[in-house]
Amino acid sequence: MIARKIPRELWDNVIDSRRPHSIASLKDLSLVCSAFTPAAQRVLFHKVIVADRRRTSRRTKITAYILARRLVDLILSPSSSHLVSYIRELHVASDNSDCYAILSTIPWNCLRILTLEKISRIPDPAKSSVQNLVRTPSLRRLEISVAYDESEKEVLERLLWILESCAPNLESLALLGCVNREGSIQLPPRPDFPIKLCTLSLTSCKGLEPLLLRIFDLTSLQNLQCVNSWTPNVESLLDNLGSSIEHIIVSPEDPELQKLDLCTTFPALTAITATCLPCLTTPRPVPGHVARGFPPRQGPSSFNAMLDGLSQHSINNISRIIFRTDGYRFEAQSLALWHKKSIAEFEDLALTQHAMTLRRVEVEVNIEHYFESDEVCEQLYDVVRTAFPRLHEKGLLFVYLLDGYA
Repeated sequence: MIARKIPRELWDNVIDSRRPHSIASLKDLSLVCSAFTPAAQRVLFHKVIVADRRRTSRRTKITAYILARRLVDLILSPSSSHLVSYIRELHVASDNSDCYAILSTIPWNCLRILTLEKISRIPDPAKSSVQNLVRTPSLRRLEISVAYDESEKEVLERLLWILESCAPNLESLALLGCVNREGSIQLPPRPDFPIKLCTLSLTSCKGLEPLLLRIFDLTSLQNLQCVNSWTPNVESLLDNLGSSIEHIIVSPEDPELQKLDLCTTFPALTAITATCLPCLTTPRPVPGHVARGFPPRQGPSSFNAMLDGLSQHSINNISRIIFRTDGYRFEAQSLALWHKKSIAEFEDLALTQHAMTLRRVEVEVNIEHYFESDEVCEQLYDVVRTAFPRLHEKGLLFVYLLDGYA
């Protein structure tokens, strides 16, 4: 009875603030009290993944088609039809035509992010269904991820008609592992009203600049991620379109970064994110979905390389600098191996050159929350604060622990 007297918005905030959640805890929470059910369902159905899964306990495989069929049956049920309004992200990895056909029948009125994997394996009969998904009017971000073992020719063929079908309201495009080595992709006719992107993310992508310029309007681009994707074509592209970019995400492992004059190329730049891999105490396995062409993680800490790179540039307008660890489980011992000399030089840079503009330095640490206790998480916070003593003392340091990949 007490729960029903408290405004629902307050319960929503309380439940949302307890992230990361486990599926089991959310299910239990929704059964405790009817007042908790909407908030728990919003988190449970915020992101839906339709891909082949294997149950380790029973060693049985659940295909993407079965998952799509179950999703449709759930949404079409009168008692649960409201769940589709909670779905904001849809992640699809399937080579089954019927799977895409089923998904394209769902009214995705609130879908904001669509991720497509294994696009080279999308069968030809599924073309219209995939195009219907990409044309969803509410869609704001499209992500396309290519595995290292996919056929480059088939990837480019499908990439072309997927991008041509994008919804006119699309604001953000992310491509991972799409490579056009020979420049053989046939450019489509220029649209009368090209889609105006605000955010473009390129990771291990090369040779796509002509295609992107043909389909999209990049003159108002505000956010750019370019990781392992620097080429002379990208530099010429940025010379013409860099005047509006406010935030850039880079990897210090790209040798071309050291040659880039950030101040000249991006006069409106106010934030920079460095996707880094700090020194690790023990080797970590490479994730199974690493994209084709992504460089092996070897050698010294790329975090330290980023600090060295920043110290070489005059970027007086920067108000926010973010260091983001990328793709590996993180340990407190790893932070202890960051070079104290590089950090001291960076603090000097931040507190002198950027003293008038810098408002925050953020360190985003990737962890796997089901391995980490509250005690370990607090230890990570303390180690980061200790690593940047002067920034912490000045109130400029902000630390975030992220579950999963940043």
